[in-house]
Amino acid sequence: MPVPYFDTAKEYVEYLEDTLIPDLKDSGRRSTALDLEEAIYWILAASPSKAKSKKSRKGKMSPYNKFVKDNASKPRFKYKSGKMKGRVNMKKIAQAWKKTAAYKRSRR
Repeated sequence: MPVPYFDTAKEYVEYLEDTLIPDLKDSGRRSTALDLEEAIYWILAASPSKAKSKKSRKGKMSPYNKFVKDNASKPRFKYKSGKMKGRVNMKKIAQAWKKTAAYKRSRR
């Protein structure tokens, strides 16, 4: 008899609930069926889909981060050729940031 293969924990749990546990109960192996039901509980408890994700509170963006976010899509801050073409040139952004009034305020 071939061993069944499951891609997800959900498929495995469905197999246990629909096929294996009823067969064990019918054959008189109730303690084994109860053990598998407990295993299903722990599988579902550990499953990432059931886990509650804790939302992290994002803090206020720093003036520099806001500057980068606002200007990263501008063509003058992107590489124009070479293997980095299309990527953000952070060196140019940093140089432009140092010329802004916000940078000069932050250095006081």
